[in-house]
Amino acid sequence: MGFPAKFQKRVNANLKAMQKLVQSLNERQVDESNTVRCISEILDKILGYDPYTDITSEFAIKKAFNSSYCDLAIKDKNGKVRIMLEAKGITIELNDKHLKQALEYGADTNTRWIILTNLRTWKLYRLTDTRPIDRELVYEFNFMDLNPRNERDLECLFTISKEGEERDMLEGYYSQIKIKNKYIICSFLASDDVYYIIRRNIKRLFDEVQISIEEIENIIKNEIILKNVLNSDEAAAAQKEVAKAKKKLGKISGKEKTKNDDAAHCHCAESRQA
Repeated sequence: MGFPAKFQKRVNANLKAMQKLVQSLNERQVDESNTVRCISEILDKILGYDPYTDITSEFAIKKAFNSSYCDLAIKDKNGKVRIMLEAKGITIELNDKHLKQALEYGADTNTRWIILTNLRTWKLYRLTDTRPIDRELVYEFNFMDLNPRNERDLECLFTISKEGEERDMLEGYYSQIKIKNKYIICSFLASDDVYYIIRRNIKRLFDEVQISIEEIENIIKNEIILKNVLNSDEAAAAQKEVAKAKKKLGKISGKEKTKNDDAAHCHCAESRQA
């Protein structure tokens, strides 16, 4: 991925210093308010957000009978909340209770993107449904392990950065990882197309070996692919995604065929008239 020079320069200039600061805060076991203060500094010096216009601290979430407050809200260029960020003290290990709280903030404000962090660990979630709340963990990283020369580390930072907002990286990245995962790959492996290709190549290279499509299917499904992957809810969703893509491709191919047939018909008609 090509990263903007401004983004890379900022990361190269500030990441090591911020990691030293995080290490110092961890050793001192600072409280949550100091943790949030450091997170705000990271949003500014690493991710490029203006602390006065792009970030709101203690973002109020109004409910029917009371209000609650999310630690930080990151806004887009139109002033709309783009990411809700819930922070816990640097000495606290993140757990399901913290996640539930962060997700409820997102659901209550109709914000799809949630970051849960204790400064050391950063977790990016996307709400897939707000009621009942459902979500996907998009990625997580340890801030202390980030390396400015590592492509994946830069990609994680860029996705949630100010420059990433300009390229709509959150939705773009999410669309990519929805396809580039083990469940989608499994759905292709466990298909008739693959079985026939394997059988054809075995017969071509080892003509003395007799193997059936059923045998190949059994080997792939029960010996190569773990059953808990192939038979999971995620695999079922992946198969639907692939089927939807095939259907869409079929419609496009059908339209192209009709267009080509029409063009050929017109050409024949013109030839006859000539």
